Amino acid sequence: MSDTPTSSLVKRTAFSRESRRRIRSLRQATVLAIIVSLSAAAVVGIVTLAAGTYGDLQTKIMMTILVVGCYGIVLLCDLAVAGRRLQWVGFAGIVFATACMIVCFILLWGELGRSDLLLVGKMFSATFIFTVGLAHINLLLLLATRTRLLVRVGMWVTIGLVVVVGVMFLILVLGGSGVAGDLYGRFLGGAAILDALGSIVVPVIGAIFPDEPGPEALTAAVPVELPAELVARVEERATAGGMSTRTYVAQALEDLVGRD
Repeated sequence: MSDTPTSSLVKRTAFSRESRRRIRSLRQATVLAIIVSLSAAAVVGIVTLAAGTYGDLQTKIMMTILVVGCYGIVLLCDLAVAGRRLQWVGFAGIVFATACMIVCFILLWGELGRSDLLLVGKMFSATFIFTVGLAHINLLLLLATRTRLLVRVGMWVTIGLVVVVGVMFLILVLGGSGVAGDLYGRFLGGAAILDALGSIVVPVIGAIFPDEPGPEALTAAVPVELPAELVARVEERATAGGMSTRTYVAQALEDLVGRD
């Protein structure tokens, strides 16, 4: 027997709630790992300085702990889009971040010859560029649900600049400094400046100018009685996302129910 529309909706609702619960738990675990890693690095540093036995082993231990902490921070950036339509970009960021961390551990603890060190160094630089770029893009994609044209255009232009800067740095890493001339460096510097500008200005514009409900949001009105506590939470999240309450509720229901 096929599922009725009501039973399908209930299943999607339960799945959505379970997915959000898992994502929330993963974020909490990541934050805890960051706190523990950075605290452990601080403790190791203090004990080492107090004991006066700072050496190569202590340096490697501290760097390893710091790498894990940085990995957790990047993971939070990539998890920002979890549960959204473009969440595959976040998963790609997690893959590259994990690869970058592994290569970093090889650099820290591996016994590498000169040629191996050069190869692993290039691998680290390449994965690092992908890691930072995808984390940056995932944070910008938080604006993907915004309806204001200026915010959406600014977001995609800034993402394009992130890609351009990343590709140009990747060419430098893989091809060496010989491939870059004076014009190349100037273009890279200009793109990086515009990238930084867009990363600051676009979210600020999104915060100052919240979305307005589109015509489709005014075609139907369904009165629903909600607990006061739930209404307060909805208004708080809508304000934090720079959206009107109407737009936030419409998008939340669309994510929950899905489109035909």
